[in-house]
Amino acid sequence: MLCSLANANPFTSNKSSPTPVLQEKPDDFVITTMTTLSNKLAGYIDEWKQTGHIHTILLILLISFAYGFIHALAPGHRKIVVFSYFLAKKSRFIEPLFISLALAFVHAFTALLLLFIFSGVSGALSVATNNASIYLEGITYIILILISIYGFIEGVISLLRTSHSEEKKKISLVGVILSGLYPCPAALLILVFTVNLNCLWLGVFAILSLSLGMSIPIMISAYLAWCGRTTLVKKLTYNESTIKRISSVLQILAFALLLYISVKISLPFIVGLLS
Repeated sequence: MLCSLANANPFTSNKSSPTPVLQEKPDDFVITTMTTLSNKLAGYIDEWKQTGHIHTILLILLISFAYGFIHALAPGHRKIVVFSYFLAKKSRFIEPLFISLALAFVHAFTALLLLFIFSGVSGALSVATNNASIYLEGITYIILILISIYGFIEGVISLLRTSHSEEKKKISLVGVILSGLYPCPAALLILVFTVNLNCLWLGVFAILSLSLGMSIPIMISAYLAWCGRTTLVKKLTYNESTIKRISSVLQILAFALLLYISVKISLPFIVGLLS
């Protein structure tokens, strides 16, 4: 079972492994539901390997989607990133949809990339991919720290100058997308499990479905920030200078929050690198 694979994974106690970032414990409901879904997912993948029934594939994709949705409800930086970004930046209505999907599917692409990179490693495939995942997650938070500092400084400058640059916005957007460059262990375990059963293509579709499920809570967080900012700006349409000042203040607050959280979570990883 995927759950058992995760518990038995030697990377969690390997002294040569990098120090993971700080992880907040999810709610008991999230843990219980994810454990149940992961066991069912592993069971259905194994069942499909034996029977080849099409309806089993549909169940695998449905459970993968549900797993991704529940997984995204747990504490994580993606929701914080998109919330901070859309609270700080003026955006069109469609942008939260595209960015949320992009973040979720970058997650799937990274999992596949790691699998193909380490597929030729003799033994310990899960150890190699998970160690790489830990490094990617730590580096991601370092990227977020840099994005946060940049966004904070940009907000202060905008507050003083009352001018905004679309080019800077694009640079920040690239950073937001890059912040999704690490997969969750569940995605890697699904791929490793399907590789062992010689049905990698099924693992690919399962990961895509999982990522689509993950995009929903991320999207909700993005639209909450977008709606909040848009509503506030509409109430101030009579005063353009006030809108610019409020926008700059929102940007400063949003990136200050993201900086605090990024430093707090990445500190164990950074200390581990330096020690």
